[in-house]
Amino acid sequence: MKVLLAIDGSRYGWKAIDYLGRQQALFGAAERITVVHVDDGYADRVMRAARARLRRARLECQEVVLHGKAAVEIASYARKGKYDLIVMGSHGYGAIERLLLGSVAAKVLALCKTPVLLIRSMSGGRGNASVTRKPTMKILLALDGSPCGNRAARYVAEYGAPLGKPLELTLLYVDYPIGVGKSRYWAEARHEAHMRRAFKAARARLGKARVPIKEKYLVGDAGQSIARFATKGRYDMVVMGSHGRSAVGRLLLGSVAEKVLALCRIPVLIVR
Repeated sequence: MKVLLAIDGSRYGWKAIDYLGRQQALFGAAERITVVHVDDGYADRVMRAARARLRRARLECQEVVLHGKAAVEIASYARKGKYDLIVMGSHGYGAIERLLLGSVAAKVLALCKTPVLLIRSMSGGRGNASVTRKPTMKILLALDGSPCGNRAARYVAEYGAPLGKPLELTLLYVDYPIGVGKSRYWAEARHEAHMRRAFKAARARLGKARVPIKEKYLVGDAGQSIARFATKGRYDMVVMGSHGRSAVGRLLLGSVAEKVLALCRIPVLIVR
C-alpha cells in the first residue's frame, strides 16, 4: 500500500501524522509513505516541524514540496504516483473551525479516484492513545447499496488482510422510516430486506476475501445514525462511499459524510 500524507501546517495535519504513528500495525504494512506539502510560503517551517513529528511517531517517509493550488497538486501527485490512499486532516488553515469538505478535501476527492482518509482526532473513537495499540481494529463500513459504497467494501476487502492487523468489521445500513400505520413486524421485515439488498455485493466481495463481518441496520437520519453508532461502539474508523443513492452524481460531502465528521471524532475513510 502506498500512502500519501498531505499536511498544511495546521494542528489537524499534525493529528494525521500522530494517527499514522499510533496505527503502526495498520500502516506499517505500507510500501511507502510520502509526506506532501503544497508551498504557501512556509514550506521550510512546515516540513521542519513535520520531520520532528515523524521522528517522534517513528515513521520513515519521503518528503515532497509542491507548488500551485493545494487540491489540484495533491490530487495530481496521488494520481500520477498511483497511491492507494491519501491521508489528511479534516480541517486546515482558512477553515475558521469549520470542515473544509467544501474546499480542499472535496476537491481532492473530485479530482482523483484515490480514497481519502480524513483525520479529525488523534485517538479515533477509543478516547486515548493506549487503546489504539490493541491487536484488532474496529471498522464501521456504512453501506447503502450504491456503487460507491460497494467500491468502499471492495477497498476494505482488498487491503483488510495485507494491513497486518485483524479487523473487526461491522456493516451498517441506515434506512428511512417506513410503514406508517403498519405493524412493527412488517416494518422490521422491510428494513431487513432493504439491508440485505444493500449488503449483497459487499457480502460477496468480503466473503471471497474471508473477512468476517457483523451486520446492523438503523432507522433515521443517515449522518447522525452513523456518527452516533460509531462513537458509541468505539470504532477506530468509519468507511463510506463519496456518493450515495440520493447523490445523483454529486459528492455527498455536504451532507452525510460531512455530518459524520462533524458529529464524531473518528477518522473517516471516503472511497470514490
